[in-house]
Amino acid sequence: MKSALDSAFLRRLRFIVQFAFPAPAQREAIWKKVFPGAAPVEGLDFARLAKMPLTGGSIRSIAVNSAFLAASEKAAVTMGHVLDCARKEFQKLERPINEADFRLPVTPAGVAAMKAIA
Repeated sequence: MKSALDSAFLRRLRFIVQFAFPAPAQREAIWKKVFPGAAPVEGLDFARLAKMPLTGGSIRSIAVNSAFLAASEKAAVTMGHVLDCARKEFQKLERPINEADFRLPVTPAGVAAMKAIA
């Protein structure tokens, strides 16, 4: 966001480093590395998460927030936790949200449970 900086301030900077927005393959690699090996994770769909247009910093923020959310529930980090935190990150960044992008897929077990309730 170089354009947001004052020109007098820019003159005082020795280096300005521009980071390219990560491509989907790079985002998938970031998602796979953002959770430590000992972190309890369960059923994360890294390919799906990589489709979200996010920077590495936003991915890290989502991962940390989802880890805290899961820990508060004494549970492993799941897609539900990550998608909830991703929605909040998009809101924080004032990015448009398509709710379909943040829904968990319907599983056969989930369909059977819904039928049993009805």
